[in-house]
Amino acid sequence: MATTKTMPMVSCGRCCISALIWQKFHGSGELIYRAVNKRFADTLTSILDDDDIVWAHDYYFITLAEELRAAGVMNRIGFFFHTPLPPSATLAALPNHESLFSALFAYDLVGFQSHEDKENFLS
Repeated sequence: MATTKTMPMVSCGRCCISALIWQKFHGSGELIYRAVNKRFADTLTSILDDDDIVWAHDYYFITLAEELRAAGVMNRIGFFFHTPLPPSATLAALPNHESLFSALFAYDLVGFQSHEDKENFLS
């Protein structure tokens, strides 16, 4: 039987997560973005059971699995992009795009909303 756990609210001060991600995807905010994902990972680590499956949605949590793995979490972790993924040439314009998108390899499963998005990721 599947159960759902409620993630405790994680506060990042007066910041809004969307504003942090907007900055990340527009040239700044790398450290803050990763710190927020680490904070989520730290909170999740404290409540996860061995058989729990973690499912992360959208670009807010690209580095979440990487943080969970660094904390020793071995649970299955999935990720789904709800946002269209631009072509690789566009992604390459993002600062630190290599470290950001290589973080997706810490997930056991990555889903995309279209075949084109999947092809953009693979190229």
